[in-house]
Amino acid sequence: MNLAGLILRAFGWKVQVDAPDLAKCIICVAPHTSNWDFILGKLAYASVGRTAGFLMKDTWFFFPLGPIFKAIGGIPVARKKKGGGLVDSLIAKFRSAGKLSIAITPEGTRSRTARWHTGFLQVAVGADVPCLLGVIDYPSKTITVNDVFIPTGDIAGLEVSVRDYEPHLALDGGADGLDFYRSICERWKQALVPGGRLYFEVGIGQADRVLRIMRGQGFGDIQLVDDLGGIPRVVFGT
Repeated sequence: MNLAGLILRAFGWKVQVDAPDLAKCIICVAPHTSNWDFILGKLAYASVGRTAGFLMKDTWFFFPLGPIFKAIGGIPVARKKKGGGLVDSLIAKFRSAGKLSIAITPEGTRSRTARWHTGFLQVAVGADVPCLLGVIDYPSKTITVNDVFIPTGDIAGLEVSVRDYEPHLALDGGADGLDFYRSICERWKQALVPGGRLYFEVGIGQADRVLRIMRGQGFGDIQLVDDLGGIPRVVFGT
């Protein structure tokens, strides 16, 4: 165990990283509820021998902090550089790099929210890189990076160890990552017995969209159930 792992263990934190070590990827870290997320995330990824860059307001890159932040992967972001400008610059950065991982907090706020900004997905599609989902769970003191989402059409470019041994159905969620839910809803509404329910476990930020998919397929009494962190995690209906 390296120094980062020892520090986390000393404070009671556990790390589980089952996602493959990809040459290029975006790591979506959520929920983002504290400034400690940055430190915990860096330590967790370093504890398994990996490095990732991160986005940070350019106002923090003053001397002597600027050189330090850049040395550990910091990428300055101007407040005025929003939307397409930032997306295009990140796509260019991925395309020009041989190896690059960037951690992003897509919620865009430390307040509780079920909605994510979609810029990270635009970057993933534009740069043809996969997204990993990182979760920092304070109640259980657990940090996980397990789930992988691959933009449709990019599977052929994956590393052989991933492309040839992981089920493609598990890697390819379609353009928005929701094709699985659409397929199940279309086929299983008529299969339910009277009073039967269909349950989905959903990713962070997907609950509202899965709810609308179920409603569009004729499901009723649709409800959301939060996980222990207060994030909508289960959608079910009749």
